[in-house]
Order: sequence, then C-alpha cells, then structure tokens
Amino acid sequence: LNKLAKCLSESPNSSECINLQRKILSSCCSNHPKLYERLVLAYVEAIEETHLQLSSLDIGQLSNEQKPAITVRIFRCDVECLQEFDPHCAIEDIKVPLEQADMYAKSLLEILQHAHHIGYATHGDIFSGSLHQALLILKECDMDTKLASLNYCHSVLRSQSASSWITNPDVGHYAHLTLEATAIMWSAVAKWLDMGCMTRQELKRLNTTTKLLLEVLHMRARPAHHLGYLLLNEILSLPTAIELDDGLLETLSSYIQGQLEHSVVPLEQLVHFQQLLLSHWHCHPTHLVPILALMGLKQDEMRSEVVHVLSQSLVQILQKEEVLAKDWHKLIAILRGFKQLEKLVLSQSQHKIAEHEGHIDSSVLAMLRLQCEIIKVADTNWNNLSMQLVELESRCPADKRHIYLEICSLLMQITSIRHFLKTQTQHQLLAILQRHLKLSHLCAIRLETPSSVHTQMQSFYAQQYMRLFKSEETQEIFCSNLPQLYISGFIKPEQLMKALPTINNRSGRAQVIRLLLC
Repeated sequence: LNKLAKCLSESPNSSECINLQRKILSSCCSNHPKLYERLVLAYVEAIEETHLQLSSLDIGQLSNEQKPAITVRIFRCDVECLQEFDPHCAIEDIKVPLEQADMYAKSLLEILQHAHHIGYATHGDIFSGSLHQALLILKECDMDTKLASLNYCHSVLRSQSASSWITNPDVGHYAHLTLEATAIMWSAVAKWLDMGCMTRQELKRLNTTTKLLLEVLHMRARPAHHLGYLLLNEILSLPTAIELDDGLLETLSSYIQGQLEHSVVPLEQLVHFQQLLLSHWHCHPTHLVPILALMGLKQDEMRSEVVHVLSQSLVQILQKEEVLAKDWHKLIAILRGFKQLEKLVLSQSQHKIAEHEGHIDSSVLAMLRLQCEIIKVADTNWNNLSMQLVELESRCPADKRHIYLEICSLLMQITSIRHFLKTQTQHQLLAILQRHLKLSHLCAIRLETPSSVHTQMQSFYAQQYMRLFKSEETQEIFCSNLPQLYISGFIKPEQLMKALPTINNRSGRAQVIRLLLC
C-alpha cells in the first residue's frame, strides 16, 4: 500500500491504482479480517496525516517560484524481515504536490468508502471512529473533496444499527458535528458560487447529500433542534436567484417537525424560530406552514398569532380579482395547517385526560373530546370567504381543480371554520364535492347529528353506494373508509347487506362482513 500510495501521489485520479487498492481490501475482508482491520485503520491514519500536513502549511509564505508539496508518512511498518529477501526494500515518505493534495485526499476517502461498503457489518466501530478524520478533510479541502467527505459521513451514519446510536457515543457525537458542518457549508454557498469555488452541479450534490443525511438523522439521531433551525435559516437566507430544491425543503421540514415533537425547546428559541418562519412562509407555504402548526401547539400565544397571520393571508388572497397559481398553493397550505393544528390540539387534550385518569376504559373514552376549535373568536367572516370560494368553481383552472376541491373539503373538515358557516353554505360546499364525486375528500368529512347537511350526506350515499362498491375507480377508497362512514351514520346496515353479494373486491367484502358482525 505504501508503494501504491506513492503511485497515487504521482497520478491522484488514477482509477487503476485506486481499483487495485480496493481489490486488496476486498480480498483481506474475505480472507484475513484482522489484516483488513489494520489496513482500514492505516487509511484512516493516512487521511489524518494528509489533513495535518495541509493545515500546517502557510500558503501566504510560499513563493511563486516554489512548487509547494506536502510530505506524508503513511502506510508504515517494520520491513527488516522483508530486507532479508530484498535489501533495497523500504517504506518511503510520499510527496504530494499541493495542487494535487485535494484530489489525493479524495482518492483516499473513496478507497475508505469502498472498505466501509464491504466491511461495515463486521467492523462498524472502526468506521464510526473515522468520521473525525473525514470531517477534518471536509474543513480543509476543495469543494469536490468536501462533498466526497460529506457523502462518506452520510454512508457511515446510515449503516449504523439502532443499538450503535445508543451504545456508541462516537455515532451521536459525529452525527451532530456532521449536521453542524452541513449548516456551515450552506452558510457559505452564496459566497462560493460568486467566487467560482462551487459550481451549480456541486450545489445539486450538496442538496442531495444534505437531504439523505437529514433522512438518516430524522430516524436515529438525538434531538438537535437548534441545528435544524440554523440549517433552515441558512437555506432560507440564500439569494432568490438560487432556486431551492423542493425535496430538500420537504425533508428539512419533516426533520424539524420531528425535533419539535420529541424535544422540549426553550421559549426563547421558539420565539426566534417562529419569527423566521413567519417572515418566509409566504415563499414556501407547503413546507413551512406544517412547522408553524406544530409550533402553535407549544404555546397559546403562538397559536393565536399563527392563526391570525394565516387567516389574514387567506382573506387577502380571496379579495384579489384573480387567484394566481401560487395563491392556490398558499390557500391549500393554510387550510391544511389549520386542520393539522386542530388535530394536534385535540390529541393533546385527549392525552391529558387519559393521563389524568391513569387508565383507559369505556367511561374514560366517553370523556374524550371528539372535536376542538382553534379559532375562538370570528375576526374573519368565514361564511363570506367560503361563499367567495363557491363562486370560484366556474373560474377555477382545470389544472388547479384538484386543489379547489380539497379546499372545499377542508372548509367542511375544520371544525373551527365549519361552525361559522351558514347551513346553506355547507350545503353548497358538499354539493360541489358530490357533483365532482371527489370521494377521498367526502369521506374525510365528519358532521354533527341531527343536521340537514348530515341528511344531505346520507342521501348522497344512499343513492350512490351500489355504484361506489362496483366502480373500480372508487371501490378501494370507499371500502377503506367504510368504518368511518358507518360510524358517522352515512351508511346503514341494510345497505351493506344489499351490496354484499355484488362486491367482487375481496378486501371490500371482508370489510363489509366485519362491520355487519359488529
């Protein structure tokens, strides 16, 4: 390996030299596990030595006439026994020209990544320890090597078992540092692009690796909400000319929501976080409103502010003469946020009652609230707004029809809004959904009894249930929602009895039989 490392220094991107080292590692992994372990540790040391030599250089003092190089002393061992056969056998110091040092470090990382790929199942602890050296290289080298280092860190963290995250302190510690390094990289993206240190293709690679890293940390890592906040702040602060990847924002949003759900966040941090979200949510409503909804659960004052800001924005959109494409996405995000917040508040209140009682039985279940209202005071005329939406039906663009129908459904699903709607308005919203036969949105609606809108839904299902059971387009959604429709009183036992002989779908038949048995 010492000889091959020298060969690599003379041609750092030599695929033949890299492949030969990979083959040696593969052979040792299969036939000599102890030797494989020694070789992996030697590569880790080689990466650390490369970093030490690079960090000790004072670039400012190097003259233009010199051809600066670093000298690395790697892959060393006692060669006396070999000199009995070859007197000239020796371990050599390796000189790497400075201009090739980044590529050299990247090549070592690629070889180490191959070693990890073939041996992580049996030698996981070695690789979790190597994250320290990989992060040092990330700090010191050029963009291509930084991204290779970040990719290596992700691969190692992804391969760690659930028990390793608990028992091996290195894993959690370096996962935290890797996310911190990622946030620092994002803070410099605008400058790097301006100065030509980063290409658009490299920005895409950073996007992808960040997303993959967040997916791993979301599943395994300990709470690090402040790092999620920092990363989101850096990404949202990028110039508008840099287009943000929707997939990255979605993954980061899920990560932050998980952090907020499973950790206690100091009030001061929550306030700063809310201010960040309120100043940027208009640009990315789909990804940021769900975080705002979750923050509304943490404190009553925050909830009031979130509801007020979102309500006012909804009013402003519907007062426009023409609803633009981006406005449709904002509308749906706001209403989904209200629905999410209602569910969260309801769940929280139910859990409090259950915890207070200390057990669950029929009497405790009877005490649980089935609805909650997040909007206590009607500072917004929800009935007028809903009527404006009803009037938009004929003017809604075909490509936004699915969003429009979901909005109509959400106005009926959100208890806080529905209670402010006149009965006639509710009838019209239901009629729109029934006319377009948007079954998934109809099945999500729960209504109070007795009421004329409940009767309207009963009549609709009474007329359509046989068709809904038989149609291939609707039978799967209809059958999966049967229990809720049955409990809500929209479907009756005699209708199920009549439909049973005609149902061809096996799971649908089973669902109907289960309900009839109940």
